[in-house]
Amino acid sequence: MSVVAVAETPLFEALRLIGVNVLKPPSETGNLLELLAKCKVLVVEGSVYRKMRGELEQMLEKLAEPPLLVVAPSKVGEETERFEEISRRVYAALGVTGR
Repeated sequence: MSVVAVAETPLFEALRLIGVNVLKPPSETGNLLELLAKCKVLVVEGSVYRKMRGELEQMLEKLAEPPLLVVAPSKVGEETERFEEISRRVYAALGVTGR
């Protein structure tokens, strides 16, 4: 299984010890699509995900077998918006207006 991490902070470099390919965020869209097509699991640092969210979702929709997307917090104590994003999507899927 191919696991790739995309991160800006050096904290994620430790993932190399378990065989994860750790990369800096790609500067071009073509590079991103090529990266997604090759991996089974994509770990994205939270701050990078916020910057690339729209572009990343468009790329994932183009793939027949998209990788599992894991958004990892950038640092301890950083606020995350993932729960709010997931709840908005669940409400939309159910046709219910969120609170």
